[in-house]
Amino acid sequence: MKKTLAHFVRIVDMDDATAAPCIRQQEIDIPIDLQELTSGARPNIPAYRPAPCR
Repeated sequence: MKKTLAHFVRIVDMDDATAAPCIRQQEIDIPIDLQELTSGARPNIPAYRPAPCR
């Protein structure tokens, strides 16, 4: 799956407050949490509004 993506940024070692600006800096329009609802999911990152609202 990673080969089909334009950007793939590992944020596993970042806290949510650090990850959100990283996502914004990469100009990622649609961040996808590949962990979904499993252990390691990051459901709080959208609260930081890392991607533009359009």
